[in-house]
Amino acid sequence: MANVPVTVYDARWSSNGQNITDNGLVVGVTDTYFIPNNGRVVLLVTSTPGCTVTVQTPGTMSGLAIADATATVGANKQQAIGPFPTTLFNQADGTIQVTFSAAATLHSLRV
Repeated sequence: MANVPVTVYDARWSSNGQNITDNGLVVGVTDTYFIPNNGRVVLLVTSTPGCTVTVQTPGTMSGLAIADATATVGANKQQAIGPFPTTLFNQADGTIQVTFSAAATLHSLRV
């Protein structure tokens, strides 16, 4: 199991927007992905077999653990997930920790 840092691309008006087609990252089920998060990050996830995306919530509320957030991506669908409030989702290093239950393609955008 590898820890994989992920580049976040800025959505933009200039140059006809951001070309996310060429910036997709193929993700697997055995790795954990760390994505810089400023509270305006959105994940675009496409999965041929379908998958569950889990974003860890490392914080607690009144000493109780907060359940991790999950999103389901249907087979042959693309799902936009986020944004992620920093106080709820960020690790100490300012990233969110994301895992996938099946192979998928990940695009990370800052909006």
